[in-house]
Amino acid sequence: MSDETNNPNPEESTTEEPGSSENGGFKFRIDPDEIDESLRDLAEQVQKLVGSAKHSRVRLSYKGKPIAPDIPVGAFVAGEVLSLLIAGPLRLVLMNFGLGTMLEVEIIHQADDKVTEGIALFLEGNVIEAEDAYREAIRMRPDDTAAHYNLGILLRVVGRREEALSELEIAASDKTHADGEKASIALEKMNRGEDTL
Repeated sequence: MSDETNNPNPEESTTEEPGSSENGGFKFRIDPDEIDESLRDLAEQVQKLVGSAKHSRVRLSYKGKPIAPDIPVGAFVAGEVLSLLIAGPLRLVLMNFGLGTMLEVEIIHQADDKVTEGIALFLEGNVIEAEDAYREAIRMRPDDTAAHYNLGILLRVVGRREEALSELEIAASDKTHADGEKASIALEKMNRGEDTL
Protein backbone atom coordinates (compact mmCIF):
# COMPACT_ATOMS: atom_id res chain seq x y z
CA MET A 1 0.00 0.00 0.00
CA SER A 2 1.20 3.48 -0.80
CA ASP A 3 1.69 6.26 1.73
CA GLU A 4 0.22 8.71 -0.74
CA THR A 5 -3.06 10.46 -0.08
CA ASN A 6 -5.57 11.60 -2.64
CA ASN A 7 -3.60 14.81 -3.18
CA PRO A 8 -3.17 15.13 -6.95
CA ASN A 9 0.28 16.70 -6.52
CA PRO A 10 2.54 13.97 -5.07
CA GLU A 11 5.17 16.54 -4.10
CA GLU A 12 2.66 18.08 -1.68
CA SER A 13 1.41 14.70 -0.50
CA THR A 14 1.69 14.05 3.20
CA THR A 15 3.43 10.99 4.51
CA GLU A 16 0.69 9.96 6.88
CA GLU A 17 0.73 6.55 8.47
CA PRO A 18 -1.19 4.29 6.08
CA GLY A 19 -4.56 2.78 6.87
CA SER A 20 -5.09 -0.93 7.25
CA SER A 21 -3.21 -2.52 4.38
CA GLU A 22 -4.80 -5.83 5.32
CA ASN A 23 -8.13 -4.55 4.05
CA GLY A 24 -6.97 -2.18 1.34
CA GLY A 25 -7.09 0.88 3.54
CA PHE A 26 -5.89 4.32 2.59
CA LYS A 27 -5.96 7.90 3.84
CA PHE A 28 -8.12 10.47 2.11
CA ARG A 29 -8.02 14.23 2.63
CA ILE A 30 -11.42 15.93 2.65
CA ASP A 31 -11.48 19.58 1.63
CA PRO A 32 -14.02 21.28 3.93
CA ASP A 33 -14.69 23.91 1.27
CA GLU A 34 -15.44 21.22 -1.35
CA ILE A 35 -17.14 18.49 0.70
CA ASP A 36 -19.46 17.26 -2.06
CA GLU A 37 -16.65 17.07 -4.62
CA SER A 38 -14.29 15.42 -2.11
CA LEU A 39 -16.85 12.73 -1.32
CA ARG A 40 -17.49 12.07 -5.02
CA ASP A 41 -13.71 11.67 -5.49
CA LEU A 42 -13.63 9.32 -2.49
CA ALA A 43 -16.42 7.18 -3.97
CA GLU A 44 -14.50 6.98 -7.27
CA GLN A 45 -11.32 5.89 -5.46
CA VAL A 46 -13.21 3.22 -3.53
CA GLN A 47 -14.77 1.96 -6.77
CA LYS A 48 -11.32 1.68 -8.40
CA LEU A 49 -9.86 -0.10 -5.39
CA VAL A 50 -12.73 -2.53 -5.04
CA GLY A 51 -12.73 -3.57 -8.70
CA SER A 52 -13.94 -7.11 -9.10
CA ALA A 53 -12.80 -8.34 -5.68
CA LYS A 54 -15.28 -9.52 -3.08
CA HIS A 55 -15.44 -6.53 -0.78
CA SER A 56 -18.49 -6.02 1.36
CA ARG A 57 -18.14 -2.78 3.34
CA VAL A 58 -16.37 0.56 3.63
CA ARG A 59 -15.34 1.88 7.04
CA LEU A 60 -14.56 5.59 7.50
CA SER A 61 -12.52 6.54 10.56
CA TYR A 62 -10.89 9.61 11.99
CA LYS A 63 -7.80 9.03 14.14
CA GLY A 64 -8.64 5.34 14.39
CA LYS A 65 -12.25 5.80 15.49
CA PRO A 66 -15.13 4.99 13.11
CA ILE A 67 -17.24 8.05 12.34
CA ALA A 68 -20.19 6.12 10.93
CA PRO A 69 -21.42 2.52 10.75
CA ASP A 70 -19.76 0.39 8.09
CA ILE A 71 -21.29 1.16 4.71
CA PRO A 72 -22.08 -1.50 2.07
CA VAL A 73 -19.68 -1.04 -0.85
CA GLY A 74 -22.46 -0.87 -3.43
CA ALA A 75 -24.30 1.86 -1.55
CA PHE A 76 -21.08 3.79 -1.00
CA VAL A 77 -19.98 3.65 -4.62
CA ALA A 78 -23.49 4.54 -5.83
CA GLY A 79 -23.36 7.61 -3.61
CA GLU A 80 -26.54 6.67 -1.77
CA VAL A 81 -25.02 7.23 1.66
CA LEU A 82 -22.86 10.23 0.84
CA SER A 83 -25.70 12.69 1.42
CA LEU A 84 -26.36 11.08 4.82
CA LEU A 85 -22.69 11.36 5.71
CA ILE A 86 -22.59 14.98 4.65
CA ALA A 87 -25.52 15.75 6.93
CA GLY A 88 -24.25 13.61 9.80
CA PRO A 89 -21.02 12.57 11.48
CA LEU A 90 -18.70 13.52 8.62
CA ARG A 91 -19.92 17.12 8.60
CA LEU A 92 -19.27 17.32 12.37
CA VAL A 93 -15.73 16.02 11.95
CA LEU A 94 -15.02 18.43 9.12
CA MET A 95 -16.50 21.43 10.92
CA ASN A 96 -14.65 20.68 14.16
CA PHE A 97 -11.27 19.93 12.63
CA GLY A 98 -11.36 22.13 9.58
CA LEU A 99 -8.60 22.27 7.02
CA GLY A 100 -8.08 19.13 5.00
CA THR A 101 -9.32 16.54 7.45
CA MET A 102 -7.61 13.20 6.80
CA LEU A 103 -10.04 10.28 6.88
CA GLU A 104 -8.96 6.67 7.12
CA VAL A 105 -10.81 4.57 4.57
CA GLU A 106 -10.86 0.81 5.06
CA ILE A 107 -12.26 -1.57 2.46
CA ILE A 108 -13.47 -4.72 4.18
CA HIS A 109 -13.30 -7.96 2.22
CA GLN A 110 -16.02 -10.62 2.52
CA ALA A 111 -13.32 -13.03 3.70
CA ASP A 112 -12.87 -10.88 6.81
CA ASP A 113 -16.57 -11.35 7.55
CA LYS A 114 -16.13 -15.12 7.24
CA VAL A 115 -13.14 -15.12 9.61
CA THR A 116 -15.13 -13.08 12.14
CA GLU A 117 -18.03 -15.51 11.75
CA GLY A 118 -15.66 -18.45 12.23
CA ILE A 119 -14.23 -16.99 15.42
CA ALA A 120 -17.72 -16.45 16.85
CA LEU A 121 -18.77 -19.99 15.90
CA PHE A 122 -15.60 -21.47 17.42
CA LEU A 123 -16.13 -19.57 20.67
CA GLU A 124 -19.70 -20.93 20.78
CA GLY A 125 -18.35 -24.46 20.36
CA ASN A 126 -19.59 -24.91 16.79
CA VAL A 127 -16.33 -26.37 15.53
CA ILE A 128 -17.61 -27.82 12.24
CA GLU A 129 -19.33 -24.59 11.25
CA ALA A 130 -16.28 -22.55 12.31
CA GLU A 131 -14.01 -24.72 10.16
CA ASP A 132 -16.38 -24.24 7.22
CA ALA A 133 -16.31 -20.44 7.70
CA TYR A 134 -12.48 -20.36 7.79
CA ARG A 135 -12.24 -22.54 4.69
CA GLU A 136 -14.75 -20.32 2.89
CA ALA A 137 -12.60 -17.27 3.76
CA ILE A 138 -9.57 -19.07 2.31
CA ARG A 139 -11.53 -19.87 -0.87
CA MET A 140 -12.38 -16.17 -1.20
CA ARG A 141 -8.84 -15.00 -0.43
CA PRO A 142 -6.27 -17.82 -0.48
CA ASP A 143 -3.56 -15.73 1.22
CA ASP A 144 -5.77 -14.71 4.17
CA THR A 145 -3.39 -14.93 7.12
CA ALA A 146 -6.12 -14.62 9.76
CA ALA A 147 -8.15 -17.45 8.21
CA HIS A 148 -5.12 -19.77 8.01
CA TYR A 149 -4.09 -18.93 11.58
CA ASN A 150 -7.55 -19.43 13.07
CA LEU A 151 -8.10 -22.62 11.08
CA GLY A 152 -4.72 -23.89 12.28
CA ILE A 153 -5.63 -23.23 15.91
CA LEU A 154 -9.01 -24.92 15.48
CA LEU A 155 -7.38 -27.97 13.88
CA ARG A 156 -4.81 -28.14 16.69
CA VAL A 157 -7.54 -28.00 19.32
CA VAL A 158 -9.50 -30.85 17.73
CA GLY A 159 -6.35 -32.98 17.42
CA ARG A 160 -5.65 -32.74 13.69
CA ARG A 161 -1.98 -31.90 14.23
CA GLU A 162 -0.60 -32.30 10.70
CA GLU A 163 -3.35 -30.18 9.15
CA ALA A 164 -2.85 -27.62 11.91
CA LEU A 165 0.89 -27.45 11.23
CA SER A 166 0.24 -26.89 7.52
CA GLU A 167 -2.22 -24.03 8.12
CA LEU A 168 -0.03 -22.40 10.76
CA GLU A 169 3.00 -22.58 8.45
CA ILE A 170 1.05 -20.71 5.77
CA ALA A 171 -0.01 -18.05 8.30
CA ALA A 172 3.50 -17.79 9.78
CA SER A 173 4.93 -16.99 6.35
CA ASP A 174 3.25 -13.55 6.57
CA LYS A 175 5.70 -11.62 8.74
CA THR A 176 3.71 -8.38 8.39
CA HIS A 177 0.47 -9.63 9.99
CA ALA A 178 -0.15 -10.01 13.73
CA ASP A 179 -1.65 -13.46 13.16
CA GLY A 180 1.49 -14.43 11.26
CA GLU A 181 3.53 -13.73 14.39
CA LYS A 182 1.04 -15.65 16.55
CA ALA A 183 1.23 -18.56 14.11
CA SER A 184 5.04 -18.59 14.42
CA ILE A 185 4.75 -18.80 18.20
CA ALA A 186 2.15 -21.59 17.97
CA LEU A 187 4.36 -23.52 15.55
CA GLU A 188 7.35 -23.16 17.84
CA LYS A 189 5.36 -24.54 20.77
CA MET A 190 3.93 -27.39 18.70
CA ASN A 191 7.38 -28.33 17.39
CA ARG A 192 8.70 -28.43 20.97
CA GLY A 193 5.87 -30.81 21.79
CA GLU A 194 4.01 -28.46 24.09
CA ASP A 195 0.35 -29.34 24.52
CA THR A 196 -0.83 -25.77 24.95
CA LEU A 197 -0.76 -22.90 22.54
